[in-house]
Amino acid sequence: MIGTAFDECLTKDANSGIFKSVSDKKNYKRIQLQNGFHALLVSDTNRSQEVNKLFPSKKSFIENQYTKKLSSLNEHVSSDEDSISESDSESDVDSECGTDEKLAAACLYVNVGSFNDPDTVPGLAHLLEHVITMGSEEYPQENAFDMFLNNNGGYSNACTSYEYTLFEFEIPNEFFKQSLQMFASYFIAPLLKETSIEKEIKPVDTEFVESSSDQPSRMEMFFTAFAKDGHPLKKFSWGNKKTLQDIPAKKGINIRGKLIEFYNKYYVAENMVLVVQAEESLQTLESWVTQIFKDIPQKNLNFDEKNIKSSPFSEKFFKYYIVKPIEQTNKLIITWWLPSMRKHYKINPISHIGGLIGHEGKGSLLSFLRRKGLAIELESGNSGDDFEENKYQSLFTITIDLTDEGLNKLDEVVKYVFAFIELLRKNGPQKYFFEEESQTAFNSFRFREEISSSDSTKKLALRYFHYPIEDILAVNLFYIYDEKVIRNCLQLLTSKKANFTLLSGLAFEKSSKPVQKEHWMKTEYKTEVIPDRWVQDFDPSLVFNGEVQFPESNPFIATDFTILKMDKTSNNYPLAIIQNEDCMLWYKKDETFLSPKATILFCLTPTAIELTIRHHICLDLFVEILKQVLKDDVYPAYCADLGYSVTVMSNSKLHFKFYGFNHKLPNLVNLVMKRAVNCSFDKQMFENIKTDLSRNYYNHFISSKELSESLRMSILKPKYFTSLEKFKEIATITQEDVLETVKLFFRSVYNECLIQGNISETEAVTIVNNVVSLFKGGHYSSTRDLLINELPKGESVLRVKTFNPEERHSVLINYYQIGSLDIKTNCLIELLSVAMEEPLFDTLRTQQGLGYEVSNSPLDTNGIGGLKITVVYETKKYDCDFIDEKVENFIKQFGQKIEQMSKEQFANLVRSRIKCKSVPDLSLMEEVSRNWNEIVSQNHCFDRLKKEVTCLETISLSEFQRWSLHQMLQFPSRRKLSIQIVGNEAGEAKETLSNYNLQFTGYNSKQYFIRNVDAFKKTLKTFPVTFVRQ
Repeated sequence: MIGTAFDECLTKDANSGIFKSVSDKKNYKRIQLQNGFHALLVSDTNRSQEVNKLFPSKKSFIENQYTKKLSSLNEHVSSDEDSISESDSESDVDSECGTDEKLAAACLYVNVGSFNDPDTVPGLAHLLEHVITMGSEEYPQENAFDMFLNNNGGYSNACTSYEYTLFEFEIPNEFFKQSLQMFASYFIAPLLKETSIEKEIKPVDTEFVESSSDQPSRMEMFFTAFAKDGHPLKKFSWGNKKTLQDIPAKKGINIRGKLIEFYNKYYVAENMVLVVQAEESLQTLESWVTQIFKDIPQKNLNFDEKNIKSSPFSEKFFKYYIVKPIEQTNKLIITWWLPSMRKHYKINPISHIGGLIGHEGKGSLLSFLRRKGLAIELESGNSGDDFEENKYQSLFTITIDLTDEGLNKLDEVVKYVFAFIELLRKNGPQKYFFEEESQTAFNSFRFREEISSSDSTKKLALRYFHYPIEDILAVNLFYIYDEKVIRNCLQLLTSKKANFTLLSGLAFEKSSKPVQKEHWMKTEYKTEVIPDRWVQDFDPSLVFNGEVQFPESNPFIATDFTILKMDKTSNNYPLAIIQNEDCMLWYKKDETFLSPKATILFCLTPTAIELTIRHHICLDLFVEILKQVLKDDVYPAYCADLGYSVTVMSNSKLHFKFYGFNHKLPNLVNLVMKRAVNCSFDKQMFENIKTDLSRNYYNHFISSKELSESLRMSILKPKYFTSLEKFKEIATITQEDVLETVKLFFRSVYNECLIQGNISETEAVTIVNNVVSLFKGGHYSSTRDLLINELPKGESVLRVKTFNPEERHSVLINYYQIGSLDIKTNCLIELLSVAMEEPLFDTLRTQQGLGYEVSNSPLDTNGIGGLKITVVYETKKYDCDFIDEKVENFIKQFGQKIEQMSKEQFANLVRSRIKCKSVPDLSLMEEVSRNWNEIVSQNHCFDRLKKEVTCLETISLSEFQRWSLHQMLQFPSRRKLSIQIVGNEAGEAKETLSNYNLQFTGYNSKQYFIRNVDAFKKTLKTFPVTFVRQ
């Protein structure tokens, strides 16, 4: 069967010998330059290369202007993509999908990371990643490259990991060669200036401090503490001010000298691979890369790397630890060290074993634990990140989200886990399950959806040095069933070779063992003795009594991949083919991607009741319970590459989404919707889900970023329930409340739907009629949920303390409300935001060093436009008034930049926006998402992109200047809302605000401080409902 699947799904690329999907029309070529530099070229000429259909007359003029101005660029744009949006109520107005040109991308992988840091300077690889692009001999101005990208609709990013450092950028195709020339210069002759190093130590340090309140990062550092002394895994990978500035200064270590030494040793041609993808021929790409990168330094590779094949962990790893979490959670994490499994990628033993242990269908271990009331979720396997998977190890992890009962009966949970592993060990690998995994993987690969150029180049770069070139696209397809390799892995999964970590505040407080702290992130933990009863042998036949079994044959695996015939006349946009008082169905057959896939979406609106916060909580509980009730039957669909989601929106509507291969998709729709309307559950499940949801509410509002956004939306929307409010109310909700709310909800429902993809109109109508027949329909025409509050003129400030005792950062969000939108105002906000992005980041982050995260976003909140500026900064260094003042000073300075903007600069700005809007949808899902957003917003402006492009062409520089200056500098009439979440300083009391009420803080007579959110909202008027269509 696998051989047949291979022949149907893969074909060999003629130029490179790389196996690729039969649907992949790109061409590939691998080259190595005379200096040893590796490159993989991807020619994506499938789409039209006529990139200037809309504005052919402007092309040569603007390109000439950039050629003249290239060497004088000297400013910086953020390398971090920032896209903050709230899925049900707010969107970034910069829609980046269109009809014309794909973006080109390049990704440079340097085969060096924090494993290679010198012992004397932890974090050096990370610091070099920050500094290396801040000036070269050819382009000496700091961050000229990012400025060039920003002006041309591109972006850049970089990251440092354990084994590698990655640099990437994406830009419209016509500027790709120029970008490559600038990009290469930083690796040929970087300046590594002292001033740049001093500036970048601050964001490296801030990044570390911010990560210290991130639970996954804390757990990663927790595990590295158990590595053997001298092992690379023991190194402090982040780096901070202490390791990069303070200690080196005391020891007389010259950091610049160390950076140059590190660069000279590791940033050499043979240690790099560049992956490029563009709408150019392979011949052109090869010519460019050969000419541009031929001067990358060439040196003999002699890194003296340690060839370590044994476990990196000391005996400290093989113990039982109770860790105090930041969030409210009860997780049991069982971890094993395995040698690196990269060489077994065709067998994929970890994925196969993880799939069996982590299966969630009937008869599974998780299903058994759920029935016992011991657990809610279980994950098994390896995440694939380069901490869990690298040259030294492949970690295998089982993570169980415990109920309170499971926490109290931890011995039973451990017994069931190891009894199941023993069951698997006795029965051996399951060949039928492996073949199903293989069939699903090959089906997905055969009909894989297009991904962005940047994602594509990054994926290939990450794989280049680890897999044979012919398989670089087709890793993890389950080619070969090798029982011996899989059994060998299973033999390592014993209780005596495991690490047991319990992440639980309740268990931490209950334990009488002394408190210990991890060195870097100060994670508190206690060491317990592994109970003898955990390491005994368990007989699965006695433990489970036949209640646990391996998965049944999967009924959801698609076998019919027939593509519907194209109609004589096609529709570019969805059409309403059903429209009555109960339902509206929008339908569009896919005639672009020609894939056997579809997406089905329902928006269910209750029409008989006015939902309160209690109703909203009941719906949240209902959705989480429904997911649990469905798992036994629905999990096989997930394994077959089908998916579904159910979401409660802020307006208490229910959104159902179904996607994947269309062959069996209607079966999934029927199963989920019937169960939703007739959902039943017992008391135990209700209490377990209620406890879990309460923790989720808590974990949401202790995040300062999440709290700031929810408070902002709470002020803007007349009816909006924050996670804090729901957390305080959920304790009083009963099982009967949920059942009654669901009954009321489905008593009268209006259903608005979108069906798009490889489904006929007749089948679409049948699907919707079947769903509508499950509940009573009801007419809905209210627009109350679209109302937005109008902020008062002037400045309103909401300043509160964080709820997170470990939070060392403060968050400031300045939201400037502009008013009702139309297409032109939307475009103007977007132009203003894009023009602001680079100087904002350069001024506040690079030059002034105020915070690691500095960003701005244009926002459309139910048709009301706004601009948001966000700064995340260290509490111990700055206060809110200081940061707010710096933001306002920047706005004044930026106003001068707008006044001085030349016609050429404005033309470039407009053109970059048009380019972004001309990028084609890469997948059916992207196109569906755009259309669905138009439906749920009730705008129904499916041709928005065309209208925006046409509008952008008509906006003049003088109009843009007048509008922008009015919005930014008319201080008395501006409508500004500043949300400020104040973090804690080291040494402050570490007690969470136990009454869970907002703690207002600070006062400034120049500003209006909000002391009562509800009272403030009562003073506000609402805007008329606005639809952004013209």
